[in-house]
Amino acid sequence: MEQLKNYTWAILWAIFIAWLSLTTGSNLPDVDFFAPDKLGHIFVYGVLVFLILQGVQKTQISFHNKIILWAIIASSVYGFLLECAQFYITVDRYFENLDILANIIGSIGGGLLFYFLFIRNSKVI
Repeated sequence: MEQLKNYTWAILWAIFIAWLSLTTGSNLPDVDFFAPDKLGHIFVYGVLVFLILQGVQKTQISFHNKIILWAIIASSVYGFLLECAQFYITVDRYFENLDILANIIGSIGGGLLFYFLFIRNSKVI
């Protein structure tokens, strides 16, 4: 339970993303990849990966690059599942492939940012 405390911000951020994803939205599809919606997806999933990796960094003695990959995969799968939930659970939200792509790009970006800020020049790789 003590280690779970290190993931508090990541858990709260994941709940925030779920709330954003499953609340009432517009019925009009937005296919512009650089629309604020897509940039929002990139941002929130980048932050999610970054927060997950900060939690891992607090609990791990050694930090391996595979952990970054697993955080990216976990965040991307979470985004995919929320897109499915939008389709099956909500009345006015829909499954959108470009949202999934934006989630993946954001997840990769968050992992890369964490790598370049904390891992690249350290000796814990």
